[in-house]
Amino acid sequence: MNCYYHPDTTIVATCQDCNKGLCKQCSDKFGIPICVSCNSNRAATEKKEITKELGWMIGFPIIGFLFMSPMIMQQTPLMSLLYIYVFIAIIAGWKKLNKLSSSYFLFLPIIGW
Repeated sequence: MNCYYHPDTTIVATCQDCNKGLCKQCSDKFGIPICVSCNSNRAATEKKEITKELGWMIGFPIIGFLFMSPMIMQQTPLMSLLYIYVFIAIIAGWKKLNKLSSSYFLFLPIIGW
């Protein structure tokens, strides 16, 4: 069998995602044997996940800050930063708990079961 990208070269590995044959040159491009198109797909998916997480990490504290602004505005600027940090920590802690235990178990209190 020959490489998908270099038809004159024999394969030494297959892509982990699509099972295309890869020669030595193609399989050594990335840390794992994966073709260029599948690597681009993985990078795009990862970029979407990072953007979504960044949106949560920025959006949740802003919404919380606006919701609690009458109480927060009476505090010093340092206390205001502490409130923002707490809101960010809530999201980060919830994500960590979801990774450590079953996501089904953690969402039961939210949906009322």
